[in-house]
Amino acid sequence: MTLFENIAIFDIGSFSIKCIKAKTGFKNFQIESLIIEDLDFSIDNKLERITNGIDKILSQNDFKDYTIISTFPSNKLFFYTFNFPFRNISQIAEVIGYEIADSIPLDMDSVIYDFQPIETQSTEGMDVIAVVAQKAFIQHITEIFTKYNLNLAFVGVEFNSLYQSYNYFNTVQNETIIQLNIGYEKTIINLIIDNHLCATRCILFGVKNIEDHLNKIKTEYHGLQQFISNYSFDFSSLENNIHYGLHKKLNISQQKFKTIFTDIQNEIDTLINEIVLFINAETQKYDNFSIQRIIISGGGALLTGFSSILSQQLQIPVVMQTMMSQTSDTEVQSQFYIAFGTLIDYINRAKHKTINLLKEEFQLSLSQQSKKNLYIAMFYGSLSILFLVLFIIISLINQLSSSSYYNKILEERYKRYFITNTVPDDPIKEATNRYTTIKREIDSIESFLKIDDKMIEILNLLVSNFPYDANFDLNNLVINESIIRLDGTINSTAKIDEFKNRLLQTQKFESVVFNTNVTQNNVKFSMTIKFKSNKPKRQTTVNEE
Repeated sequence: MTLFENIAIFDIGSFSIKCIKAKTGFKNFQIESLIIEDLDFSIDNKLERITNGIDKILSQNDFKDYTIISTFPSNKLFFYTFNFPFRNISQIAEVIGYEIADSIPLDMDSVIYDFQPIETQSTEGMDVIAVVAQKAFIQHITEIFTKYNLNLAFVGVEFNSLYQSYNYFNTVQNETIIQLNIGYEKTIINLIIDNHLCATRCILFGVKNIEDHLNKIKTEYHGLQQFISNYSFDFSSLENNIHYGLHKKLNISQQKFKTIFTDIQNEIDTLINEIVLFINAETQKYDNFSIQRIIISGGGALLTGFSSILSQQLQIPVVMQTMMSQTSDTEVQSQFYIAFGTLIDYINRAKHKTINLLKEEFQLSLSQQSKKNLYIAMFYGSLSILFLVLFIIISLINQLSSSSYYNKILEERYKRYFITNTVPDDPIKEATNRYTTIKREIDSIESFLKIDDKMIEILNLLVSNFPYDANFDLNNLVINESIIRLDGTINSTAKIDEFKNRLLQTQKFESVVFNTNVTQNNVKFSMTIKFKSNKPKRQTTVNEE
């Protein structure tokens, strides 16, 4: 990692351009600002739409002295997985071009490719992922930055960025998970086993597939997120939407609303089928693994009820991966996941071989910028060494002038803090060892006892407002970023109605919806409670060390 390097990360998507401005330090990085620029869909040509979005960010923000890195949309790339009977990276680099030439429907002179190894159970050979991009697309993107006297220094791929974000922000070790990034036009799936990337796939399904069906409804609102926000559309329950007369608010018939809802469910089923196929295919390669959870991100992660549908049909817990503790903004948490991963991928590129599509003629313009970064790093490095030497000299002078007094204080405090009359020859070393041991034990206890305060507050609120009923039986409880879902049985519908009114009176929730099914002896109910939400600002500043 280059010290004190200003880095701007561009995540080029099909719906918006996400940008992070960051600065590296001695050990970590600091976030200066987050920027989202939605693309202008009045522009028909997709490439011109992307160009216009990047132009707006570059013209409205200062990127002088910044290293520019980016990821390209996965639906603009070609992905191939190859197995080689040897593990030497240099040998693979010599022959992989021939394998790609046999697979790709393009002239090899018109493309750029790179590869990286992935985890495999084989002890003899090696599996690699190769990614191919067309030179014309890379040329077009680099020219956008060149207009502003900026040069791309690194171009990664989205599946690597997802994996790097998981490794950086995740606190659970040695688990098997599926990463699901649901974008506007495509979805990326990663299989991670014991913190290793084992497989990836790009599916041509995204939020646009759902939006196309909702566009059959003519409303004053534009965009799927705005539609859901203004009409409280729930993807997980047709009954809830009908119960609250959503079709009447949209001025369409109930039958037409059901048809549109069914079409949307069919689109979601298509995605679920693709996930199942992916899992089944990888099960043949990696024996004896079970998926503990699915981590979702991207614009699709913000759709109300979407995670509940995935969880119920796949029988796997679905959660949104959180990143920064400084903000609870769900849009920042979900949509900047790839941009953060690209930054981490770039910083760690010297430790592990990962894909960089900026090769051949596109690397020629980087020499001047590389020298500049080197000079900056050398200057700050020399300055740091100078301050370090001055600090050591001053410390030695102070130590020599007060050695006797210092030793006396050390002995007194060692006896007081550790309740002993015996002082070792090196009290600082002994005290450090004791402190390290105690801190390790305390950290283990705190880690074991750590409780999510927000979760406890929600559960207390539910329990305190629930009317007493000896025959109440809770069958299912799901809590995610935006809703709570309760399923169970009770003796009386009035009790459920009373519970709903109590929750609404707390003013902690945006809506409380329930369905009931009355039988002879009891009442089955399904209740959906929606949290109040705050719309995110389009530009946010966050610091992280």
